[in-house]
Amino acid sequence: IGSWFVPLVNLVAPHDRFQDIWRAGDPTVDNGDIKSWGMAPNSRLVTVWWITFILFYIAAAVRTAWFKRSSAESLVIASLLILTALLTIAMVNAVSNRQIAKLKGLDMQDMPSKGSMY
Repeated sequence: IGSWFVPLVNLVAPHDRFQDIWRAGDPTVDNGDIKSWGMAPNSRLVTVWWITFILFYIAAAVRTAWFKRSSAESLVIASLLILTALLTIAMVNAVSNRQIAKLKGLDMQDMPSKGSMY
């Protein structure tokens, strides 16, 4: 959790955590088998989402540092923000669909009990 707050590390850690979530949701991978889980493919969607987010963050910081308010810069920043938001929605939807597919493939004996904290 601390990696989210460490400068420069926080530019990489969220991407890595979301790739972990993506791989863990792969319906074809047994999460109990560390080798197969580690070999699951990463998501290009997660990578594109994170690059877009970083570009938006940098563009907004540069605009703020220069104290300029031109409409062209505002359009670029707004476009990056909208693209990042749309990619976030697509990523969350894709991860949810993968996790639902994985859940449907589990046997009932593999499911946690109703009183379980999981």
